Amino acid sequence: MIDSILNSVLLEFEQKKYNREIEERELKNTIYKNNPEFKTLRDNYNSERFDILKKNISGIVSLEESYTLLEKLESKYKKEAKIYLEEINRKNLNYDCNNCKDRGFVDGSYCSCLMQKLASKLYYINDSELDIPVLSEISFDIYPEENLTAIRKAHKKLSSFVNDFAEKKGNNYLLYGGIGLGKTYLSRSLARTLINRGNIVIYLKAPSLFKTLNNLRWNYKTNNSNIRFLLYESDLLIIDDLGKEIKSEANISELFEIINERYITKKSTIINTNMLLTDLKKYYGNAIFSRLSENLTAFKFNGTDLRKRKTK
Repeated sequence: MIDSILNSVLLEFEQKKYNREIEERELKNTIYKNNPEFKTLRDNYNSERFDILKKNISGIVSLEESYTLLEKLESKYKKEAKIYLEEINRKNLNYDCNNCKDRGFVDGSYCSCLMQKLASKLYYINDSELDIPVLSEISFDIYPEENLTAIRKAHKKLSSFVNDFAEKKGNNYLLYGGIGLGKTYLSRSLARTLINRGNIVIYLKAPSLFKTLNNLRWNYKTNNSNIRFLLYESDLLIIDDLGKEIKSEANISELFEIINERYITKKSTIINTNMLLTDLKKYYGNAIFSRLSENLTAFKFNGTDLRKRKTK
C-alpha cells in the first residue's frame, strides 16, 4: 500500500512541477520579450557555460579550474542581470510551497510538503471508516465506566506529548490490551492532531506494513529507499495492530531495524497491540523488546469491548 500511495503522490508532484515549469517559462518569455537585452545576457551566459564544460571534457581545463570559471561566470551574470532577475522575483508565481517551488524535492531530498501530503493520504485511507476528532475534542461519553481510568490516563499523557512534540521527539509509547478498548481510536486522534499541525506522521496497520516490506524484498522495481526513508525519518510512526501480521523471522528482523533506526535518530514511535507485555516479549524476542523499552511509556487498556457493547 505505501508504495502505491507514494507513487501516486510522486506522480501528482510531477504533474505540478510540469505545470509550474510551463508557467515559469511563460513568465520568463514575457520578460524576454519586453527586455530583449535580458535574453541576450541569458543566451551569452548559457553559451559561455557550455564552452567551459566542453573544455573540461576535452581536458583543456581541470575540474577545479572549471568550477572556478563557472562560479565567476555565475557571479558576473547575476550582477549584470540583477534588475531582470529581481523583476522575475517580484512577479513570482504563487507556489503552494515556496521551499521547493512545488517540485516536492529540495537538494535531492523530499520536501516536507511532499511528506505531509503522503502522510495525510496514508492516514485518511486507514481512517476511511471512522470520523476521528483531534485529541482536544475527544469525548469519553462512549466509554463505559470500567474503561475510563485507563483511557483518560493515556489521553492526558499523549496530549502532553502532542502539545510539546518538538521537545518530546524520541519518546515512544505502547498501547496494549484487549480488543475494542480505544487504542486505535486514541492513536488515530493523535495522528490527526499532529498531521493538522504540519507534522509528518506515518500511520500503518502492521499487516499492511509487513506486506509492503515483504514486497520490497522481492520486487526490485519498487523504490525501496524512498519507502524506508519514510519509515525511518517521519516525525512519528504509528504501527497499529502489531501481532496481527504473519509471524516470520524476516518480519521480526524488519521490525527491529525500524525501531532501532528510529531510536538512533530520536524519532518517536507508537505501537498498538492486543498482546500483553509478556506475550510481546516472547513473540518478538529480547532484542526488539529491549530496544522498544528504551524511552518508552506503556499504557494498559482494560474494560469492555466497545464493539460488543454496541451490538447489545
